[in-house]
Amino acid sequence: MKRSFMLLLNAPFLLAACATSTDPHEGGFLGGVQGLSSGVYEQRLREREERLQRLREEQRELERERDELKQRDQGLARRLAVERGRLRKLSEETRGLQRRIDALRATRKASSGKIARLRKRLAALKRGIASTDHSLDALEGSGQAPDAIERRRAALRTQRKALEKEYQLLLDLTLQLGE
Repeated sequence: MKRSFMLLLNAPFLLAACATSTDPHEGGFLGGVQGLSSGVYEQRLREREERLQRLREEQRELERERDELKQRDQGLARRLAVERGRLRKLSEETRGLQRRIDALRATRKASSGKIARLRKRLAALKRGIASTDHSLDALEGSGQAPDAIERRRAALRTQRKALEKEYQLLLDLTLQLGE
C-alpha cells in the first residue's frame, strides 16, 4: 500500500513530465501545471506584459503624432482661410480698378470731344483776335473823325482783351483736360 500511495502521490509529476506543451490550451491541465512549476508561465506572462507596454507606448506615440497632425491641419486650414480672404480682397480690388479704368476711358472719350470743341472755339477766338487787330489797323486810314476812331479803337481793344482772356481760359482748360 505504501507503494501505491507513493505512486498516487507522484502521479501528477509523472504525468507532467509526459506533457508536450506548457501552454494550458495545448497541453491541458497537466501542461498548465508543468508551466506553473517550471516558471514558463511567468515568463510568458512577463513577455505579454512587456509587449502590452510596448503597444501602449506605440499607441501614445501615435496619439501624439495624430494630435500634431491635427494641429498642423488646423494651422494649414487657418492659413488657407487667410489666403482665400486675401484672394477675395485682391479680386475685389481688381474689379474696382477695372471699373475705374472703364470710367477713365469713358471720361477720356468725353474729354476728347470737349477738347475738340474747345480747340474749334480757340481757333474761332484766334480768328476774332486777328480780325480785331485788322480792324484796328484799318481805322488808321479810314478818314473818320478822330473821336469816332478813338471810340471804335477803345471798343475794339476791349473786345480784343475779352477775346484774349477767353482764349487763355479755354487754353488752360484744354491743357487740363488733355492731361
